Amino acid sequence: MKIPQVEGDYDTYQDKYPNEAFIEARGVQHHISYEEPAGDIKGLLFIMHGMDGHSGPSAYFARQVVRKNSMVAVGLDFRNFGLTKTNEKRGYIEDVHVLLADAEAVLTQLVEKYKVRQIFLAGLSMGGAIAFRMAINNKFPYAGLIMFAPSIRQHPEASPVMKKIAKFIGWLVPTLELSNKGGSSFCLKHKKCRFEDDPLNYTGKIIPGSVRAVLNFIDECETMFAQLSTPYLMFMGGVEKVVDPFLAVDLDR
Repeated sequence: MKIPQVEGDYDTYQDKYPNEAFIEARGVQHHISYEEPAGDIKGLLFIMHGMDGHSGPSAYFARQVVRKNSMVAVGLDFRNFGLTKTNEKRGYIEDVHVLLADAEAVLTQLVEKYKVRQIFLAGLSMGGAIAFRMAINNKFPYAGLIMFAPSIRQHPEASPVMKKIAKFIGWLVPTLELSNKGGSSFCLKHKKCRFEDDPLNYTGKIIPGSVRAVLNFIDECETMFAQLSTPYLMFMGGVEKVVDPFLAVDLDR
């Protein structure tokens, strides 16, 4: 698969998937955003978002892959995020393994629909960690894995004490809403964009159970590096503050 270069007038909030649908899997109507090539479909790219996000911002990347590789690209909204709703609190993650099972169930239906053999996984942060575990589970003979700062090992400067406290609070009061997370921002096309400006992002208060679920999943992933056999491409930021910026070096050993 050819990795797209940034081209044209790029703005995540203007570039959108042309299609969307809902797929029932494991008792939940999962929202997907997708784009199909004009001609024959040669493969499938399955994209998963990070914690508190949704599939929409991956539209530009997906479109370039579709155009350059004649593949169908599908972005998934995990349960309780984006437009995938349940009876649980928005933004709540009981266990990341639940999201992992959901993703595999949705992907199974997509593979059956499109009858493809070449399947690529992609994910950002928590979505990258789920893609990592899907590749290890090897339900399909994945052709490749693309990870953007995957949450499979914490930053080496993260406090072990604070991690234990966060896990304990998440166990004690999993659905209690704590303080606001505070705004975050990033730049697109020389303008500042705020995470909270996107109504499909979860911008509510911190949910301790969700934090605990992600931390537990990171701990598991860190013990599984040697089990990854799928060809992969990883993107990391040098000023990364959440996951280990040298992760790609150690994963390659």
